[in-house]
Amino acid sequence: MSGLIALAILIGWGWLVKVIVGLLAAEAPKKSVRVCIYIIGFPLIFIAPLADEIVAAPQVHKICREGSKLSIRPERAVGKTVKVEISQPKLVSSNTIVPIRHSHYSYKDVNSNEEVLSYNTYEVSGGWLSRAINFNGYNGPWIIGTSDCFPSREGELPKIYGFTLIN
Repeated sequence: MSGLIALAILIGWGWLVKVIVGLLAAEAPKKSVRVCIYIIGFPLIFIAPLADEIVAAPQVHKICREGSKLSIRPERAVGKTVKVEISQPKLVSSNTIVPIRHSHYSYKDVNSNEEVLSYNTYEVSGGWLSRAINFNGYNGPWIIGTSDCFPSREGELPKIYGFTLIN
């Protein structure tokens, strides 16, 4: 059902954009100019509500690629019993187009409180349109492709590195 609603919204938006571009093109004196206005104007106006996510995608991918790397000393992890401490999510910076929250995961030995493993996770909110619509309770990105990033195989870390996780 939500897919049909989304389709209806897209069709309605497409029709409205056609009307807007038609009004803009109607003022042009030559047919060639009107055609150019349609060819350039329609796609630009159609994607305008998602432009912030389109621009943010490279920022998000860069932050995820650089920031969510695993930091571990395998020799310290083997055979240990560890607990995980998760920091409160904080906004990454005001230099990103869409809101990105950062959390730090620190796996510490329960006996010595020594950190044996750590990594960062990032949670990405969508652009202004997805946050405004909050379609089906989801305000994550529609274009970027992921609403969070973390090291691959996160759930298998105790098995891979030979430690016991408690919490």
